[in-house]
Amino acid sequence: VILLDGAAYDVPRQIAEGGTFMHDRYLEAFGSDPARQKALSPTFHAAAPNVPSFLILHVARADGTAQSEQLGEVLRKAGTPAEV
Repeated sequence: VILLDGAAYDVPRQIAEGGTFMHDRYLEAFGSDPARQKALSPTFHAAAPNVPSFLILHVARADGTAQSEQLGEVLRKAGTPAEV
């Protein structure tokens, strides 16, 4: 799987840390319920079994970089090869 960007791999984190520019858009898309936000966040669904491997590409932006690295880390901890 090849992933692009990464600002919504951890929706609760993005809403909390992403600043005001897109804050309301994320709430419109994902809602305000933390349980729903986690259910829609790939970072919380990285457990095996999974696809054979991931290549995670991201823009040079702090939130996208941090969430891409975080997703790669949880995938690797679950035993799935992931390159960021």
